[in-house]
Amino acid sequence: MKRTILSAVAVMTVLTANVAFAGDRPERTPPSPEKIKEMKTAMFKKIDSNSDGSISKEELEAAPIPKHADEQKVEKRREMAFEKLDTNSDGSISLEEFLAAEHPKKPM
Repeated sequence: MKRTILSAVAVMTVLTANVAFAGDRPERTPPSPEKIKEMKTAMFKKIDSNSDGSISKEELEAAPIPKHADEQKVEKRREMAFEKLDTNSDGSISLEEFLAAEHPKKPM
């Protein structure tokens, strides 16, 4: 009985401590435009598997799918993304096209 009560007290202490500390955390600041460009460039280079400076449909389709993702939805989104990113309709996405794209905002 004592062990159960102590366990319950320990769990409640941890839970309330996490709530108290959560309010003490500073807000995350969004990355700077330079950092965003750096991250997008790194992502572009990972997808551009043949390093020719552009992303083909095949390279985009070969990019890894996140775990637990619905493959059909991912493929559909990739097709839509390719059409949106290939602004000059030449059949590939250049680094400039990739960097110019706006990242979709998450609904609040």
